[in-house]
Amino acid sequence: MFAFSDDSAVLAALPQEPAAEQTLRETVNVCIDAIVSTLQRLLELPLVGVLVGSALLAALLWLAAWWRARRGARPWSVGLLRIAGVLVVVAAVMFAVDRRLLRQQERLQQLRAQALAATCDNLERLQQLGLVRAEPLVDVAAAGAALQAQFAGLRLRPVVLDDATDLVLFEGREPLLSGALAVVDLRQPSVQIAMDADFTAKTMTSAFARTHGCTVAINGEAGNSPQPDCGLGRWTGHMRIAGVDVLREQPGNPRPFLAFDRERRARFVAAGAAERSLQPTDHDVIWGRMDAIVDGVVQTEAWRFNQPRTVMGIDRAGERLFLLVVDGRQPRHSVGFTRPQVGAFLHAFGVHDAMLCDEGGSACLYAAAFGGLVTVPSDDQGEERPTYTHFGITRRK
Repeated sequence: MFAFSDDSAVLAALPQEPAAEQTLRETVNVCIDAIVSTLQRLLELPLVGVLVGSALLAALLWLAAWWRARRGARPWSVGLLRIAGVLVVVAAVMFAVDRRLLRQQERLQQLRAQALAATCDNLERLQQLGLVRAEPLVDVAAAGAALQAQFAGLRLRPVVLDDATDLVLFEGREPLLSGALAVVDLRQPSVQIAMDADFTAKTMTSAFARTHGCTVAINGEAGNSPQPDCGLGRWTGHMRIAGVDVLREQPGNPRPFLAFDRERRARFVAAGAAERSLQPTDHDVIWGRMDAIVDGVVQTEAWRFNQPRTVMGIDRAGERLFLLVVDGRQPRHSVGFTRPQVGAFLHAFGVHDAMLCDEGGSACLYAAAFGGLVTVPSDDQGEERPTYTHFGITRRK
């Protein structure tokens, strides 16, 4: 569904922030990401060492409090030392509990990985039986060879979902990576594009995908924060659904976008392109946040640091669509991509143009053949984050 068709009404309804507040919000978000990443790395320390160190520190604090009390120090200073000792013990206990929860999460991830592998095995058997297309849409072996120098230990597992859609599951050792790449042949007559937009309420990508019967689907835009009523702020751009304008780009705030005609042939307009108007032939349009690849050139300017990423791209002819999601902010699972790494990864698969979409905790990829998400969102042990918009691929029966 989509809620608006008049641009002025949409822009008037969306909450707007002054530029200074937008910059401050973005800076705060980056700082929070850095702090969370640092705290997660602390969890890598040996548990026994942390507990012993905490016990020794607490004992030293209490010994110092006893010594100061014997020397007639002020009661408040003695009390502070004792409180600090108690807090150290409490922190150590909380750390131990957190490590136990982390081990449970690791077991869940192992079960998830086993389920993914089992589904992949079943789909490959269908290929062997000749029930689905035998060859992938892209040369996965060549892409893997090209990427080995930059992504050590990279493993790519292609799976044919149907006559128009592939899924490439990938894992890397250095840096630690996990994610999925969907490849869609837009030339297939049965392929249809599904999108929605409701700027008054957020919904889950998986719920959108099941409602629309999507083969694959990715998150859209969540706006300024995970809050349900946060508003889009400066994250706005062109959006058209089934020929109806839902949102237009704001002057002075250019965002890249992908446009599809009625035959699903795609064209890409970069954030820096001079000509930015929508064409009468553009039937479906969705915006992104930043350029990743422009005219075959990987964009190397930094955009934040390693992050969970959602990316949309096309080949030179605009006949193949690439939907990439890489997990991140999970030191034991996947650290995410930088902006240049996104471009390098997709370029190896033949992507000519690509854009970074909403990322972070929103990033997720749904595949119907696997019964749900094939990626692990960074929020609270893989919890899916709702967004204002979504994008998916359905099949005409």
